[in-house]
Amino acid sequence: MAFYLELERKTADGSYVNLYPELLAAYEAGQAPKPNIHGNTRCQNIVRYEMFKKLGYFVTESSEHFAEYTPWFIKPGREDLIERYKVPLDEYPKRCVEQLANWHKELEEYKNASRIDIKPSREYASTIMNAIWTGEPSVIYGNVRNDGLIDNLPQDVAWK
Repeated sequence: MAFYLELERKTADGSYVNLYPELLAAYEAGQAPKPNIHGNTRCQNIVRYEMFKKLGYFVTESSEHFAEYTPWFIKPGREDLIERYKVPLDEYPKRCVEQLANWHKELEEYKNASRIDIKPSREYASTIMNAIWTGEPSVIYGNVRNDGLIDNLPQDVAWK
C-alpha cells in the first residue's frame, strides 16, 4: 500500500500547483469522485477519497482493496458501512468471470487470425524480464529497504 505524496499540475511558467486542496474541495462539495466512465463503473472509489480526507494523501490502492486492508469500512454486522462507502465486496469474482469470458473470446480470435500482434503487458514482471533480456532500461516502482536513503525514516524499514 502506498500514497501519492504529491498531486501537482505544471503551470505555463514551469512552476507546480498543489492540486490536493482542489481535490478535497471537490470531494466535500460532492463533485468527486466522478463516475468512472473509462474503467470499472462498479467501483466508485469513495473509500480512497474518505482516506484522503482523513490523512491528506490519496491512496494508490483501489477502494475495494484498501477497504479490506483496514478495520474501518468492512465490519461484521455493519452493512451500513458497506452501503455508505459503496464497497464492492463481490468485485473480484465479477472481474474473474469477465476476464475468463474475455480470454475465451481472444482464444477464438487468435484461432482465426492470420497475424497476431503482441502488445506489452502492464505487469511489472514483463517489464523487468524485457529489461534483463534486451538491456533496455525500465522504470518500476517497488519496495526497497531504507539503507540510509531517507534519513527521517527508520533504518531497514521498507518504503515504496
